[in-house]
Formats: sequence, C-alpha cells, structure tokens
Amino acid sequence: DSPSQTLSRLAEDGRLSDAIVHPAVIPGEGNTKETLGYLHGNCGGCHSDAYYLAHNYGLRLRVALGTETPEASTAYTTGINAPTMHVLATSVAIVPGDPEASQVYERMGRRDMMAMPLLGTKLVDEEALGRVHEWITSLETK
Repeated sequence: DSPSQTLSRLAEDGRLSDAIVHPAVIPGEGNTKETLGYLHGNCGGCHSDAYYLAHNYGLRLRVALGTETPEASTAYTTGINAPTMHVLATSVAIVPGDPEASQVYERMGRRDMMAMPLLGTKLVDEEALGRVHEWITSLETK
C-alpha cells in the first residue's frame, strides 16, 4: 500500500518467493501509463501469446519487455480499431475517442458471461473502468 513498497524493495527484503529478473516497464505517462499497466496486470494473463486459448482471438494486452512507447504496446497494435471475436453492442476492441463503442470498455463494465475479466471478480472495478474510459477518450481519432 505504501509508495515505498516497490518490487525492488520487496525483493531486497526477501518478501518475494521468486526473484524478478526483468520487471515490466510500462511506457507512457499519467493515465496512459496507469491504464496500460492495469491492462497488463489484469488482462495480460489471458490476452497474451502464452495463453492456451490465445489462438481464438487477436487482442493482446501484456506489455512486452522493451516496449518503448504506448503506441508500440500490444494494446495499441492489436486493439485499436481491431475487430472482436464477439459481437455485442460493438464489435471493435478499442475505438479511439469513443469508449462506449469499444468492447474492451463494455466488457469491463459487465458482470455476466461476457464480463472481463471473466473469472475472479464479482464487482465492476469502477476506478479502472473510469481510467479506461479516460484513456480511450484521449486516443486520437483518425
């Protein structure tokens, strides 16, 4: 909970079961960095090439080591204006400038069989949903 509790400090104090060799470095500033970090940590486990069902969909949300800019992250390269596997109120993963037309935003706000994350949550993370809304709104439309 404390800002001084960094991964490095936890490792130094022997409070981690496994050493972190290369911690993820999330690119960007402010809400963009926080949103990409949230998507990496909360969605990247399934939305990565390593997940056993990944061949079924193209959206990748894990930030790869060495990603230098937000625009080079997989959230941008596989999500912006990308078609989705499911057709709900929208069938586009991330529509720049329009959270309500973005399935990532829609599914984060649901708590049914189409919710994301699907497992391990009973309530919508309203703070995260607000951050994602702000981030999508800030994306440049083309």
